[in-house]
Amino acid sequence: MVCNKCGALCQDNTMFCTSCGNRLAAQQQPQQSQQQSNQPVYQQPQNNYYQQPPVMNGGQPMQYQTQKTEPVTSIGKYLLWWLIGLIPLIGFILTIVFAVDKSDMNRANFFRAQLIIMAIGVLLGILSVFLVLSAGVGILNEFYDVFDAIEYLV
Repeated sequence: MVCNKCGALCQDNTMFCTSCGNRLAAQQQPQQSQQQSNQPVYQQPQNNYYQQPPVMNGGQPMQYQTQKTEPVTSIGKYLLWWLIGLIPLIGFILTIVFAVDKSDMNRANFFRAQLIIMAIGVLLGILSVFLVLSAGVGILNEFYDVFDAIEYLV
């Protein structure tokens, strides 16, 4: 048998090429042996990942639950939503309204993310104001100490 990927010669009873590891084409078995067997013939799945067969529950196949999928949202809609969020006050109100609305989950998730980003921005703003004020107080204390030293000298 010849490997169809690398062209190496392989033994007839091997399933994989000894040179490159490619799966070799299966030998055609006679139709009579397949018909005599009562077991179903296993067919290799077309994709490269394993698919588990459905589990039988008391002889009945299990029912699969399908998830509701939302249509794909275009980039234009995301840009429009982002621009809506930039409008002062009205944008904030609409951000809250769209974040709790469940009619379009893509839009709701986008505005929930916007609210999280706003909350992080507010927290970082408060932290930076606190740091600037504490640094400013330290600098002012140094200036007062310098001015007190100058008063004693004069």
